[in-house]
Amino acid sequence: MKGTKSKLLGIAVATLMMAETMCGCGSAAQTTENAAADSAVGATAGSEAAAEETTEEVTSIGSDSAQTTLRVAWWGNQVRNDRTVEMLNLYASEHPEVNFEVEFIEWGSYWEKLATEAAGGELPDIIQMDYSYLLQYQQKNLLANMNEFIDNGTIDISNCSQSTIDSGKVDDNLYALCAGSSAQCLLYNKTVTDSCNIEVPEQWTWQEFLEVAQQVYDQTGMKIEILSNDERTMENLARGEGKVLLPSEGGALGVEDSSIPLKYFQLIEDTINSDYHVTVEELADLSSSDQGFLAQNKTWCVFTYNSMCVSVVADCDESIEWGISMWPSYEGDTVQEAYVKPSMFYSIAETSENKEEAAKVLDFITNSIEANQILLTDRGLPVSSVISAEIIEGLSGIERDAMDYIPRIEKVATTINPPSPSGSGEVGALVTSLVEQVRYGQMSAQEAADEFFVQANEILQEAQE
Repeated sequence: MKGTKSKLLGIAVATLMMAETMCGCGSAAQTTENAAADSAVGATAGSEAAAEETTEEVTSIGSDSAQTTLRVAWWGNQVRNDRTVEMLNLYASEHPEVNFEVEFIEWGSYWEKLATEAAGGELPDIIQMDYSYLLQYQQKNLLANMNEFIDNGTIDISNCSQSTIDSGKVDDNLYALCAGSSAQCLLYNKTVTDSCNIEVPEQWTWQEFLEVAQQVYDQTGMKIEILSNDERTMENLARGEGKVLLPSEGGALGVEDSSIPLKYFQLIEDTINSDYHVTVEELADLSSSDQGFLAQNKTWCVFTYNSMCVSVVADCDESIEWGISMWPSYEGDTVQEAYVKPSMFYSIAETSENKEEAAKVLDFITNSIEANQILLTDRGLPVSSVISAEIIEGLSGIERDAMDYIPRIEKVATTINPPSPSGSGEVGALVTSLVEQVRYGQMSAQEAADEFFVQANEILQEAQE
């Protein structure tokens, strides 16, 4: 089993492995909030990292005569890009001594670019950081310790919960300031489910969800798409059994055999062979389309994050009513899979020569009502309780529903997994490669699960050495 297939899979993740070698950081093939290199606006919208297909752009903001230039980098879709640029323009207008060079790009390329910049000691001053990369970047001494800026009041966290602030800490030192809170959700076309007389519960089991998917297809012809480009669904299945798929330490998977991976790959195999799931041909055609499945009315739901909902529906018919529920659980789960996570963070590069000025910008983002009236909820519910209360008050429609989802899920959520270890990016790429082989009938679900177990353990062990 290992041999030829292992070599083919090695080629599939080679590019990502090169990026990690440069700075010891994986280039996670995921989406968390994140947004999705999963195209939430398109087919694979599972993580917030996923909904974000934009080409790289570099923009200058502020006066050419400013004494301090800060480079700021983030991944994101056009909604996030426009809002962030407008917010930084506001800061520059209030602080003419500062200007910005901003870089924004889609999720997958973002981490490859950061890896290259880290290798050359040229990271941007302010970096949008994801939970899954925090530990890896910190362990390579790439991020500045922000404790001094908290202690001297440059960054005011008095209206932020301690648990939120702690989510960006490693060994009691703050390396990442949380930008907002988010949670996985199933965004569904309520207009469609209502027309089919389907009452959507707070959380289906997977079996119930797939039965409903068949019912919707039979009545409307609309389909679903199961996430295929990261390890998050598999991670959730492990959480349901009280296990951590990718422990921060140990250099191995946190599962003892391939039974949990098999649950996921069996889901992929069963759905691709059904009539209610988009076909491999439709998935292939999506890459050349300007609109995602949801906007094309090919699918009636999408797996994403609540912070991505507004972007996901941006191209959809405005008459559609939307609903939000939790990701399905697996029948027989002993632990609730759902959790609330930092949607993303802001970090300051250790190599930055303007750390204090960068910290002032982060304080502005955290505590300025004017800044947050521009940013709104694109990066999740603002972390300042004062700011979030005021922002929510002014929201309506899907944006309000998406933010109201957080307190709903907090009632049942369990603790988030620890940050992912080095090598997790390649593990995500491995999942993508194996899913593709299963969907094209080149491997069975069992073969993919067994191959994943062997290959993922090898990747994690090598990354630790």
